[in-house]
Amino acid sequence: MTVEELTQNDTSSNHWEDTIVGVSYSLSAIVCFIPYVVVLKAITTDKELMKLTSYRIIVHMGIRDILQLIVHFITGPLTICQSTLHMYVNKVLGATATSSYVPYALMTLLLAFNRLVQLCFTSCVDTLFNYKITTLWLMGCHGIGVTFFVFLASPWAGMIYFPDWYSWDYDSEASLSWLVQGVEEWIEVSVIIVSGI
Repeated sequence: MTVEELTQNDTSSNHWEDTIVGVSYSLSAIVCFIPYVVVLKAITTDKELMKLTSYRIIVHMGIRDILQLIVHFITGPLTICQSTLHMYVNKVLGATATSSYVPYALMTLLLAFNRLVQLCFTSCVDTLFNYKITTLWLMGCHGIGVTFFVFLASPWAGMIYFPDWYSWDYDSEASLSWLVQGVEEWIEVSVIIVSGI
């Protein structure tokens, strides 16, 4: 199924089921969004916390997570109306969610590595996690996210919402979606393997 096949008039799903799922998407996004913003504001306004590498990483993870929450909030009304809006809106939302998730996963691993170094290899902390190096780590994670966004927003790949399935998935009609999906899966599996080590 392609984006073009998903129209605002598509009513093949049960309306009550669509409403329950859509409200759940939006409500859960709001329930997570509000405390997230409060916590991030508390962290970013505390100068002492922002000097700590782990909290800098957490703030960047929070920004990526909030971007995902915004997309999931918007997914609620799309589900209720069984709509994808315009094809480009769908692509941008999918690109935003995926390009936020991938760096978030990498930053989770970065935070775990930071904690490991801080606890077990204290002599390496200043080498691996000084301010400049941490900035480079974070820029690398965000750079990967930007790369995903560019590819997924292009005509050659896409992450699109299928309201009938209540799911985001790669656009099988786009010629490079398989490649972007493969890279994402490779990153996910690598993060899992490295986390297990």
